[in-house]
Amino acid sequence: SNRDLQYIKELRIKHPLHNLYIDPVKSSIAIFMAEVLRKSLEQTNRDENFFRFLENSIISLDNNNKEIANFHLLFMAQLTVFLGFSPNFDNYDNNRYFDLLNGTFESVQPPHSHFLEKEKKDLFVQTMKYDFENMGKIALNRHQRNDILDSLCEYFQLHIPTFHSLKSVDVLKEIF
Repeated sequence: SNRDLQYIKELRIKHPLHNLYIDPVKSSIAIFMAEVLRKSLEQTNRDENFFRFLENSIISLDNNNKEIANFHLLFMAQLTVFLGFSPNFDNYDNNRYFDLLNGTFESVQPPHSHFLEKEKKDLFVQTMKYDFENMGKIALNRHQRNDILDSLCEYFQLHIPTFHSLKSVDVLKEIF
């Protein structure tokens, strides 16, 4: 019956998004973000901090008219904090390898193939330590950016069983 049907009486847009829908680059990043979230989250409890992170990420993407080529990398890097597998930065400076499987920095090569060596490790860490405000300071060329994206995707795959290949990755690799 129609009595069970609910109607919206009032709708207010808290943060109107002006550029996300009309800018194909920003739209591509937003689609990537949605795909990452869909494959990363099964079910979550109410988490105000996580909601604010997502809200701020979307607003930052919409408002940022500067360099956004690294936005998707920073989004994934910061998302690891909320998903519970952010890297342990203890002993970062002294160690040559980053173990993607354990999220730790090691002085000796891990006994498996899931690790980053010196240069890739340093770029990966640099990405992890920046935020949306200062992401323009990260100087990456296309090859480095794609390497970090591949490393982040591998890191997610190792820590989230449902995280498989992302269709939107190829689009971002073409754009950036």
